[in-house]
Amino acid sequence: MGRISRISISIDEELIEKFDELSESRGFPTRSEAVTHLIKSTLVQEEWKTGDFVAGVITIIYDHHKSSLLQKIVKAYEDYEQTSRALVS
Repeated sequence: MGRISRISISIDEELIEKFDELSESRGFPTRSEAVTHLIKSTLVQEEWKTGDFVAGVITIIYDHHKSSLLQKIVKAYEDYEQTSRALVS
């Protein structure tokens, strides 16, 4: 990360109170860290909208002794096959 820049913004009091409550409930120690996280998340979402390649991993831990569980996992894969490309072995 580069140098830190200080900024000043004006926000409606009710809105900032709600933001502070949300930030605290999510465990951000400072408003600056919450705002930084929000900006980074927004930038990532914008990158995803460009249609460039995005990769992810879904890990499923299951008890193979449970009946019909494997069939449910395969069905879930088939239901979302258009949005995910994975190998089921």
